[in-house]
Amino acid sequence: MQWSIIGKRFSPDCGDRTVFLMHRARGVLIDLNGTLHVDDKAIGQSVAALKALRRSNIPLRFVSNTSKQSRSSLLELVRSIGFEMEDDELFTSLSAVRSIVNKKSLNPLLLLSENAKSDFEMKIGPFE
Repeated sequence: MQWSIIGKRFSPDCGDRTVFLMHRARGVLIDLNGTLHVDDKAIGQSVAALKALRRSNIPLRFVSNTSKQSRSSLLELVRSIGFEMEDDELFTSLSAVRSIVNKKSLNPLLLLSENAKSDFEMKIGPFE
C-alpha cells in the first residue's frame, strides 16, 4: 500500500508518510473512543504513539462525541489509562452544546445521565 500526497509517494511501513505529514501539519485532531481507547483499555501502542506525537510539538486537540460521560469524567478516564491530556485539549459534544446554551441563554430540558448533566452545572474550560 502507498499514499500519494502532493505528487509524492509514501509507504506506510517505512514511516515516510508520518514524517512528511508531521512536517506539514499545523495541528492534529484525535478522536478518543475507538481510536486511542476502548472503554478503559488503551488500543495497541496508542499511549506510546501519542507521546511520540507530542514530542513533535504539533498542537493536539482531542474530541469525543459521547453524551454519556461528562468532560471531567472522560479526562479522568483517559488519564487513568496513561494518556497525557490537558483540560483545554478536550472538546466534547456536550461541551459544544453547553457553549450554544450559554451563548443563546437557553434553558433546555436535559435528558442526560447524571454524569453528563454535570457539564451543565459547572464551567467547562474554553467555552465560557
